[in-house]
Amino acid sequence: MTNQSSDFGGYLDILVDFTVYGLIPVGVTAGSPTQGRWIMCGIMLTSFFVNSAGLFMLSSLIEKNKHVSLKYKDELQKKKEQDRVKELTSAKMPPALMEGFESMVLFGLIILFPDYQVAWYSIFSAGVTVTILQRVNWAKQ
Repeated sequence: MTNQSSDFGGYLDILVDFTVYGLIPVGVTAGSPTQGRWIMCGIMLTSFFVNSAGLFMLSSLIEKNKHVSLKYKDELQKKKEQDRVKELTSAKMPPALMEGFESMVLFGLIILFPDYQVAWYSIFSAGVTVTILQRVNWAKQ
């Protein structure tokens, strides 16, 4: 790791992230398709779309409103101190339940235990819905 970030790097990172977020569940479901699995896969992917739209709009608003950005920086600094992890990011994002680590764990479970994909998709969808609500609440403040 170079301990650096760039706008282009952040852009490529999010493109790769969302490509993977779409391909893993579609690939796993295509490997053993049933109507129920496709429906839950679709619901989960829909939660991803809603979360993404909200996240990127909120990120844009944070940049637009510097006073909100200052409030966010304070919250992010508290989270960083709690986690003791330094993170470089191109887009400001309020912390929430489902982030990168949680997504990696659930995608790993989906790949390792595909017979339970409906349960994993349900858990993932519920977690992303909580994340959406957390960020809606954060944006409202």
